[in-house]
Amino acid sequence: MNNSNYELFEDYLRGDLSPQEGADLISSLSAKEKADFELYKSIRQTMDKDNLKVPEELKENLAKMGEKHFKSQKAKTKKLPPMYLRIAAAFILLAGAAFLYFNLLNTSPNIDQLVEEFYYSKKSIVTTRGVHQETAFSKAMLKYETGNYKEANALFQNVDETDGWYQDALYYRANSNLKNGNYQLSIQLYTELESYRGELAQFAEWNKMLAYLKLENHQKVDSIINSILNKPDHVMIQKAKEFRKKY
Repeated sequence: MNNSNYELFEDYLRGDLSPQEGADLISSLSAKEKADFELYKSIRQTMDKDNLKVPEELKENLAKMGEKHFKSQKAKTKKLPPMYLRIAAAFILLAGAAFLYFNLLNTSPNIDQLVEEFYYSKKSIVTTRGVHQETAFSKAMLKYETGNYKEANALFQNVDETDGWYQDALYYRANSNLKNGNYQLSIQLYTELESYRGELAQFAEWNKMLAYLKLENHQKVDSIINSILNKPDHVMIQKAKEFRKKY
């Protein structure tokens, strides 16, 4: 296929030819050129299937690249490579671009997965501390441990500030709201708990970071992670290092 025919071939694939022009092009092809034509169409169709589909924007960019490359050769006398080489080159270009595009999509961090992986409850530690009597805190913890976060949140509010379990109740209430999607309220509760300092305050700081992640406030997420990484004794520093690698 000569250069001018190749340009028409590209125009045909892009839908730039009228029905009559397309029919004239096909009828003018030799048997070998028709075979090349069908092969190239097959490649295009394969790239459009399922997860190999190339985004329209990428298609347009590739088409512009092809148009610029081949149509800029008009004034040259240098013979173009055989049609099968051009087909192979185009296929490699399309496949490579599609691979890079979908690889980027697949490696992008998924917020829900990150929160699920790095969420910290600490409930297994607290429940071994001997809460046996029917207290406001123990009733709330029973709901919390069975995943009934809505009722747990309401019951944790019954724990008085003078109660020895108040800070724990505040922590689990914040967790309950985080689990229920009340991210702003959970952030307020975690912030209140941070004022008490200690280990629970550090756990609160960590889960507050996850609440900000759910809100896609990446500036706050970075700020908290950097703060934790700058504290060698922080109980969540190892988790922060692992999180940084995936975030």
